[in-house]
Amino acid sequence: MKYRVALQESEEGFSVWVPGLPGCASQGKTEEEALANIADAVREYLDVAVEKAGFRIARQGKHIVLTDGERILTVPRNNPVNAFTMGRIVQDAGLTEREFKELL
Repeated sequence: MKYRVALQESEEGFSVWVPGLPGCASQGKTEEEALANIADAVREYLDVAVEKAGFRIARQGKHIVLTDGERILTVPRNNPVNAFTMGRIVQDAGLTEREFKELL
């Protein structure tokens, strides 16, 4: 998935954060280092979000398949996922719209 990042130069180097993922931020001495660090931070942020929701990755391929032992959630890798597809994914996972929004 792709996320928009905000990058700001400072005296120490560069600060970078993802406005769409509250609290997801990093830094680096160079712009390239900051962008590489935020990519790692996004992966870790999403791993924690999946874990907090009680899911684990069951399989990766064309889609990422997550399970919590009762429900199976399939997330397509293509980006962007249209609203209809995302709605079906959420419905198939047995989540309400509100429960899904709380996971983001």
